[in-house]
Amino acid sequence: MRNERRKPWSAAGILACAIIANAATLPYQGLATDSKGNPYADGSHPVVFSLYGAASGGTSLWSETQTVATSKGLFSTSLGAVKVVPDNLFNGSALYLGVAFDGGAEGGRLLLGTPPWAKASDSSRASHVADSAKAVAGLGDSVSLLRAKIRTDSTSQAAQLASNLSTLNARHVADSVQIYMLQSMLAPPPSSGIPWQSAIVYGSLTDTRDGQVYRTVRIGNQVWMAQNLNFAGTGSTIGVCYSGSNDSCAKYGRLYMWSEAMANAASSTSNPSGVQGVCPTGWHVPSDSEWTTLRKFVDPTSTTDGTKLKSTGGWLPNGTISGNGKDTYGFRALPGGGSNARSVGISGNWWTASDTILSNATYLGMFNSTTNVSKEIDGEINDLSLRCAQD
Repeated sequence: MRNERRKPWSAAGILACAIIANAATLPYQGLATDSKGNPYADGSHPVVFSLYGAASGGTSLWSETQTVATSKGLFSTSLGAVKVVPDNLFNGSALYLGVAFDGGAEGGRLLLGTPPWAKASDSSRASHVADSAKAVAGLGDSVSLLRAKIRTDSTSQAAQLASNLSTLNARHVADSVQIYMLQSMLAPPPSSGIPWQSAIVYGSLTDTRDGQVYRTVRIGNQVWMAQNLNFAGTGSTIGVCYSGSNDSCAKYGRLYMWSEAMANAASSTSNPSGVQGVCPTGWHVPSDSEWTTLRKFVDPTSTTDGTKLKSTGGWLPNGTISGNGKDTYGFRALPGGGSNARSVGISGNWWTASDTILSNATYLGMFNSTTNVSKEIDGEINDLSLRCAQD
């Protein structure tokens, strides 16, 4: 119960009493607060207690003034301690208590319960029930608001949690990709059982399209992939594995038709060709002229260029010829075979970006029976290996 003062603050009292019929005094406890709900300072305060026969209006049936001591706003006293409460007030009729704290005006009156409830008037009962209903309704509203607040907070927190989880998942995926790429760069490329040149300093190329890692090598002023391309395409498959064997692709790379290698780009004889084709970004399909530059750097006479470019293992012997090369510059040309009866171990064949006439394109061939690189032409529908050169 709140009692407004004449000053710009108020006091509140909470009734906690037990009414006993014909009792000389009525125990009462209260809490005094200002208009902001802060408890009164400790001290003594005058309080006027009054009993009424109605919830509002009318004159008091009994009244007394007491001085009560507050501790953190709490105080305790007995009604009738100063002025006896008349016994005839307890006749079964409803009684309402008004409290004026520290000179302030009374707040709302509080209905006092009476033991002879059966003797109470219908209007008193109805009033009491109405007041109780209001209290219950008010409590229900408070509980509903609290539940709504909890639901709102829970929904907001759940949404925030979901957002945080989504962010963490995205970050985890990004970190996993970066870790995978780093591991791919640090890990050695797949081994075909054919040795690498330990004296050569190789570079590294990671194809961001599929994460495959290739070694690269600088020969003269050119930088070449030191492995055949093994890109299977994005969205639709391109190239084939020799004899349909995935193991062959892992060892020797894929075999492409000329149009696949060129990604349907036009022929080029320029040096560099300027045709990315199916090569990774920053790399291109070398032209016939670029291959000639490589061959002349390796052997100006073009008689032992094959021996110097072929790998030191993997080539089948041919009579008294071992078939293997010296791999002098780390190019590591592998005998990956191809279509048109060019078999693994016997030959290696690489497309250029330059075609000729009648749907034929130039390619470079190396064989287990020769020491040189030969320039050939072949039908563009045949499947051959591809080495990419850096732009």
